Amino acid sequence: LLLKAFSKLDNNYRLYILGEGEEKDNLIKLADKLNIKDRVYFLGFQKNPYKYLAQADLMVLSSKVEGLPNVVLEANALGIPVVAFDCPGGTREIIKNGLNGFLVKCGDVDKLAFYIEKAVNYNWDKSKIIKYIKENFSVEKIIKKYEDTLLSLLKT
Repeated sequence: LLLKAFSKLDNNYRLYILGEGEEKDNLIKLADKLNIKDRVYFLGFQKNPYKYLAQADLMVLSSKVEGLPNVVLEANALGIPVVAFDCPGGTREIIKNGLNGFLVKCGDVDKLAFYIEKAVNYNWDKSKIIKYIKENFSVEKIIKKYEDTLLSLLKT
């Protein structure tokens, strides 16, 4: 879905895809079919993805199902906004529209393209993104949430 959305965007954009998976060959073929293969870079597994993430203008997560996606937290911790599908899982717990990214109706390719474009041109306050993540998703905050949950379960 990300490649289809990306094909609707201005030719000045570049898409870097990190990681390996069983769909990689199909994605390369799809990029060719959509005439975007010259703007899409399949970089494969990267031992240190942070050097790529730190240089990004935006991170896009087009998964249909996620738990609490660390990659969203990692991008936001660097001040990088995220556009992600609002699908079952934790993305809606992290992303607050206009603060640290945008949520898009799950599976809507046109809206995904729209919000990628909007996010690239949006005036993000990176320091607010970083502050939001530190205040809400630090190790201490997560441990406290687990403690509170476990204590409430013990009381029942």
